[in-house]
Amino acid sequence: MRANPLSLPDGTYVSVASAVRPDKGGRTAVLLMRASALADAGARSVIATIADVPEQDEFRDQLVVRGSLSPAVEVVNIFTDLRDRDPATFGSGSGSPTAPPKGLVMTEETRADGTPYQQVWRRPDDPATAEPAVVDHLRPDGSLFLRWSSYAGTKIELVDHDGRAVRRFSYRGPFVRWWLRRLVGDGDGFVINDSRRLLPMLFGLPSPRMHLVAAFHNPHVEREGRWDGSLKGPYAPALEHLADLDGLVLLTERQRDEIALRCGRTDNLFVVPNPVAPPTLPDPLPPRDPKRLVVVGRLEAQKRVGHALKAVSLALRTDPDLRLDVYGDGAGRHRLEKQAHDLGIAHAVTFHGYDPGARDRTLTAGAFLVTSRHEGYPLATLEDRKSTRLNSSHNA
Repeated sequence: MRANPLSLPDGTYVSVASAVRPDKGGRTAVLLMRASALADAGARSVIATIADVPEQDEFRDQLVVRGSLSPAVEVVNIFTDLRDRDPATFGSGSGSPTAPPKGLVMTEETRADGTPYQQVWRRPDDPATAEPAVVDHLRPDGSLFLRWSSYAGTKIELVDHDGRAVRRFSYRGPFVRWWLRRLVGDGDGFVINDSRRLLPMLFGLPSPRMHLVAAFHNPHVEREGRWDGSLKGPYAPALEHLADLDGLVLLTERQRDEIALRCGRTDNLFVVPNPVAPPTLPDPLPPRDPKRLVVVGRLEAQKRVGHALKAVSLALRTDPDLRLDVYGDGAGRHRLEKQAHDLGIAHAVTFHGYDPGARDRTLTAGAFLVTSRHEGYPLATLEDRKSTRLNSSHNA
């Protein structure tokens, strides 16, 4: 095979994620840029998603239209891929899948187009939000292609077009690894993982033709900031299995040096800062409003947006015309909205949710606030630096 223009090794480059959604930034933005760069360089670039997200094809189209993802990148979901395989590529089995236990109550779910989607089995007394005992994933014709049981430990069974069990997995990791090998097919596969929580299920994947690369997007130690400090829980497995990784990609030289002090200076530690697409700024820049402050980021504990709310509540005592615009969404939004109300500043704070044009919205702001507990390589801040506006951060 002919090497591509960047002289990358021939093979399939797979970025693994739970899902790629158009309302996510940060780590997802890095994944999309990297996958696009690989595809534009001539490599086969695939984003492999392993969560059950029926809207994944729709999300991909939105990302392509927005310009966040190259149309040359394949986005393949594990459930959709297995659902759509024909009998020749799916394989055939010999026995029946394990039947759901007696006494469960089954509900049927359909897709947006009305075709069968799932049969969900729960115990009669379980609320609708409880984890199902069994989930049957269905083909468009209503036949079963995958049964996911959790009532006696995870058991995943693939079912052929004649209703026979083709393959069984005792838990999710072997299932995902088996699928990734099938997705790559012949030739080498370069599997890139950005999620520290998904990484453990990929251990065991490397082989002479399958190569595993992990990327850290945040500091790996707790807040004491010492190289020998306590590891953050999700990072411990990666460093314990460092020898099993073909590469561990870090954001800074300092982080690489600290890991080398802890684990030894191995030849699989690399430094690649997160990419930032340089914005095209209007000339001249629009006038700034010195009374308008902005925060951009996930509304999660790490970002400490509540600190920005407290700061604004204090500043309003001397400047009642100040306003704060918060761009981003997350599990903490309701709590932060309540905090703004309790502080008596709800009139001065606007929660915009996720906005793909947030970078442009910040051009007229007087200051960009960064209140995060920690950042690996903060994309929002780096992008905003291009605007020459005041950036304010603190360590409290």
